[in-house]
Amino acid sequence: MALIAASDGNPEIYLMNSDGTGQLRLTHTKADEITPEFSADGHSLFFAANRIGKFAIYQLSLPWILFLIMTDKQWLELLIGF
Repeated sequence: MALIAASDGNPEIYLMNSDGTGQLRLTHTKADEITPEFSADGHSLFFAANRIGKFAIYQLSLPWILFLIMTDKQWLELLIGF
């Protein structure tokens, strides 16, 4: 499951097993990341973030950590996590 936690003061995206184990932080930014949703095939995670001064939709390809901006005609810009 994907969840939002703000343990460092701003919302970040984590993956976790349904029993609460295996927590993995996917984002490490000063921006707010919100509303994570898995794609129907489970190979991508979509979320909104204000990394570019306004909120945009991002796609995180799983199991790799590759971010694509999906809105504002900037979808070719790659943001590598970690």
